[in-house]
Amino acid sequence: VVGDADEEVPPDTESTDCVETPGVDPGVSDDIEIPGVDCDEEALEAPSAQEFEVGDDLKCHSDPPVIESETAHEETAQEAALVVEPMQPPEPRRSSRAKTQTKPGHVPSVTGSKHSCAVAQLESHGVLNPDAHVFMQDDFYQAEPDIVAMVMTQLSLRAGLKAWGDKAQNAARNEMKQLRMRDTFRPKHWRELSHTQRQMALESHVFLKEKRDGRTKTRTIAGGDKQRGCIRKEDASSSAVAAESVLLTCILDAEEGRDVPVSDIPNAFIQTRVEDKKDMAFIKIRGVLVDILVEIAPDVYKPYITKDKKGVEQLLVQCQNPLYGTMVARLLYYRKFAKSLTDVDFVMNPCDPCVANKMIKGKQMTICWHVDDLKASHVSEKVMDRMIKHLRQEHESTFEDGSGAVAVSRGKIHKHLGMTLDFTVSGQVKLSVFDCIEEVLTAFAKAEPKGAGTKSSAAPDNLFAVNEDCEKLPPDKIVEFHNVVAKTLHATKRARPDTCAAVSFLTTRVREPDKDDWKKLTHLMRCIRGARKMPLISSADGAH
Repeated sequence: VVGDADEEVPPDTESTDCVETPGVDPGVSDDIEIPGVDCDEEALEAPSAQEFEVGDDLKCHSDPPVIESETAHEETAQEAALVVEPMQPPEPRRSSRAKTQTKPGHVPSVTGSKHSCAVAQLESHGVLNPDAHVFMQDDFYQAEPDIVAMVMTQLSLRAGLKAWGDKAQNAARNEMKQLRMRDTFRPKHWRELSHTQRQMALESHVFLKEKRDGRTKTRTIAGGDKQRGCIRKEDASSSAVAAESVLLTCILDAEEGRDVPVSDIPNAFIQTRVEDKKDMAFIKIRGVLVDILVEIAPDVYKPYITKDKKGVEQLLVQCQNPLYGTMVARLLYYRKFAKSLTDVDFVMNPCDPCVANKMIKGKQMTICWHVDDLKASHVSEKVMDRMIKHLRQEHESTFEDGSGAVAVSRGKIHKHLGMTLDFTVSGQVKLSVFDCIEEVLTAFAKAEPKGAGTKSSAAPDNLFAVNEDCEKLPPDKIVEFHNVVAKTLHATKRARPDTCAAVSFLTTRVREPDKDDWKKLTHLMRCIRGARKMPLISSADGAH
């Protein structure tokens, strides 16, 4: 026992067995190993209460002598030679608090096997501009599937059958017929697949939308969410033409007086053959689509029909052509289309890989494309005729029903990527999105009946002021706010740059908008209503 010089040891203390040490159980065995000290059992005999040995030469008494000041800093040879091994650091303390799963603040709209990415349309039933997705890049639609679902305004097959009846049924049948004609599906038995291939089998979905001309367009999509963990983004992402590239090439076309045809390549993805088997996805087709395929080719598909756990008929197929939704679909088609241009000496623009140029008869031909929609231009109409013929040879596959032909628009006025391109006036191009503006105003009028009136500016003075204490909008108003802002964004990117500042701020508020944000949206809608027929007129001033 080591204490102060004046402290006395109780007389009845005879051994260390009677000394209670805080935090030490007296019933614990004395067989304790001390790190860094090598000794045997005989050396650990209990010392008396008057004396406690530490090491070989250090003794502590109940009344230790007073240390003289001049010897306080002296070290003996044995003390200098004493080596003390460093103690191991203690393990990190782990919390004993019970862990609970936190509820996510935002639930993605693309979850589960039903892939319900059309919920927003079913709730509001006010369709958005069908081409509002054209400038949305891969990062956007992978991270924000709920926004893309709203922007693309598509109804699921079940909702489409309820809304459009036989019209939707015929559209779905034509889509399955196209896939059959192009030998897209190769039926498989489950026993032919490995365990990994079974786990990677994707769900199939059919979405429908009604175009402005009244036709119903159907698209088969594979739920490629399972592929995201197996395919790197660098190995699957492809480029899309930038909005600035489209606008700048239009100005160049108008300045040089070029002939501008616009074309649409039908079924672009499924025209591309998958060469590598590891890129061929396995798709599960269920319900109505199984009946349609069996009706088209009973001998091919009927022997492979099985039932899932719920008793629903399903068909397992291997896709020999890429479908929309698979990770590599866009990349494979981009490579095919870009090769068809480079094979005839086109050179890709270093700033935008979806723009290609070629000098023909001393004049430049420019082609810019977004997936299957492309715009070409050259000063000579005959040169453009030969180019269109080349595109048809490379990408056209016409069937007995007349489908599969490359659609080409010639003249001075075109519909392209949701915009109207008007080259009627020499030296200038007029871009407008009047149809989209009307859809925006109609959707807002339904959400805010008291929002009538006009404004001369798109943004109020307090646009960027945020009041954290302001009351949040109810859930139904949040959906309407998000819907209108997404539609307006489409128009802003194309032909309404005057709304850019207001829209750029409102897009940051779509998660938790408040009543102040609703007032700012109302101000923007009144400005758009006052200039609903205002186009964007662009031209070059001749400067180089």
